[in-house]
Amino acid sequence: MPLLEKWEFKDDKVAAITPFYYDTHLLSRQL
Repeated sequence: MPLLEKWEFKDDKVAAITPFYYDTHLLSRQL
């Protein structure tokens, strides 16, 4: 996704949780 490209992953932990957080954030906004 284009928006994900703007994210800067400083470590593996952030990169691992970001997709989950991003998807959850989108779902919450759609509700």
